[in-house]
Amino acid sequence: MADLVPMVNIKGRDYRFYASGGTLFEINDAVAPYMAMLARNFPGEVNKALGSLGYHLRKTMREAMRAGGVGGSWPKHAGIKRLNRKIGDRAWRTRSANPHDGLFGHLYMAIGYRRNQANMRVQIGFLSRRSSHLAEKLQSGFETPITAKMRRLYSVRGLKLSKKRAVVTPARPLVGPVFQLTRHTYEPFIEARVLKYLNNARTFVKVA
Repeated sequence: MADLVPMVNIKGRDYRFYASGGTLFEINDAVAPYMAMLARNFPGEVNKALGSLGYHLRKTMREAMRAGGVGGSWPKHAGIKRLNRKIGDRAWRTRSANPHDGLFGHLYMAIGYRRNQANMRVQIGFLSRRSSHLAEKLQSGFETPITAKMRRLYSVRGLKLSKKRAVVTPARPLVGPVFQLTRHTYEPFIEARVLKYLNNARTFVKVA
């Protein structure tokens, strides 16, 4: 089954690609008739523009991570991360540039995009199965059961846990909110790119 996972090449290195949330943008006559016309007449330029859109969306996702979610909507510190900070557990300290959320921080570089030239679509996802599963977990939120061993660990450090049976780490949605925020920009973005490529091609021909 692993061989069926599509591959993407980034700076000369191949990665397995795990789509997150399905296709973000697809060109067809029903959804984007003008884009479909451009695709029929200028397929090379449109596919190049889709690649630019994927790169732009990846950048936007990373910016949302650094901001602590779209509009800073993520809880700053919550759940298991907050508890582990209290006891100084270094395993939960972020190494990324994201100042808001250490749980999501190390996924910063794992975001990728895949352009499907045959189907005229671009997808956003993650570059390993582990990163994809973790991102899905963090976007949905999760609970960490409080075991007797955990209570003893915190008790030794002078911290008393509540009587709750689990620590709740709230959802930190990323892909969906970014899509809703940017979806209206996709067609104008591609159109502008295609026109730019065509104008550059005309200029090159005249100079030549």
